[in-house]
Amino acid sequence: MNRIIFIILLFSLFTAAFAQDFKVEAKLEKVDESGFYKIKLPPELISAMENFPADLRIYDEQNNEIPYIFKNYEDSKLAETLKYSKFQNSKIEVSNKRKLISIVNDKNQIFSRFYILYKNGQKAYNLKLFGGNEKNKLKEISITVTTLKYNKLGSVLELIDFHPCKYKFFKIQMDKYSTKYPQISKFGYIERTIPGKAYLKLKNPKIKQNDYKDKKVSRIKITFNSPQRINLININTGNIDFYYRNARIQIKDSSVHKKKKTYYYRTLNSFKLNSDCTPTVLFNNFRAQTFYLEIENKDNTPLKIDSIECFQKRYYLISKLKKNKNYFMRIGNVQIKKPDYDLQYFTDKIPKDLEVVKIANIKQIDNIKNSESKGFHPDTKTVWIVIILIAGVLLYITIRMLKKTDN
Repeated sequence: MNRIIFIILLFSLFTAAFAQDFKVEAKLEKVDESGFYKIKLPPELISAMENFPADLRIYDEQNNEIPYIFKNYEDSKLAETLKYSKFQNSKIEVSNKRKLISIVNDKNQIFSRFYILYKNGQKAYNLKLFGGNEKNKLKEISITVTTLKYNKLGSVLELIDFHPCKYKFFKIQMDKYSTKYPQISKFGYIERTIPGKAYLKLKNPKIKQNDYKDKKVSRIKITFNSPQRINLININTGNIDFYYRNARIQIKDSSVHKKKKTYYYRTLNSFKLNSDCTPTVLFNNFRAQTFYLEIENKDNTPLKIDSIECFQKRYYLISKLKKNKNYFMRIGNVQIKKPDYDLQYFTDKIPKDLEVVKIANIKQIDNIKNSESKGFHPDTKTVWIVIILIAGVLLYITIRMLKKTDN
């Protein structure tokens, strides 16, 4: 029995080692002076992360894990870093059990992000945005809402992101919650450019459009050469001047029922394609090699999609490196969890202006030895040979025990 327990433990050890493989390695250039540095992450490394951003580690040449801080160039979680502006002409009103913020765009500005600051930790429910050039004929605008803590007093900030629009009139609508409306401290807009400097443009994917007259929809297949992590999509069309249609971003998925595999399209994001607004769709680190854009045409001429532009947020690491030492970045180990380093609590000790370390080489790998700590980590072939041998021994011992039981 002791032998069996030992073999099972050995089997578990080798299986765990096999599961801890990384898939991508990047070498950092050596630094001339010891200190903190900024490491810019190219799209191929960000896209290679399967468990974003947990499956990333930095190791030195002795295979010691090096702490880092993971950041992006537009960190919306830092509410205090945003630039807030007030509307020149706006008011709050209550109508039909709803609270409304009416905005008049006298200066003909292009807006893409509004904000609302609430008191006492409250926030709006079922928030909607409308816009148009006629006050009584406003169209709904697709939005993405992000809720952030604003200060220690319990205030809550909501960021309302949408396709860049230049309407004369806007209206923010919030439904009544319980018996009270959320108390609004202030509201306005945040100037920003989409995609702006915070995004990197990916190589344009291949697109293939199919128009289905019977279903009155168009489906556009969007394909990259390899999986990409996407934060923003621009949809370029030019055959029709005026349109306002329901659209969806989808991926092809499958389910198994009674050993029969069925394919279907799963919707990730629904929005309005509106000729009055720039057709921009925001995502929270969506990763795919192939996905689809479905457009409801109803009784209209199908929109011809000329191109799809995809963008990824710019990310970087801050880490303390020693001069003339080799460092390696490794990515793709889905078994590891997000690291918890002490360094995150000492950001005030890190200089603001940091030199950038370049990434010298990026390569695909099957297995890296000593990936998480010093010690022995066998390669894949060795692991499978050991697994097969252990399985044979276990089978032999089981047969012998059964024979003794029969006797």
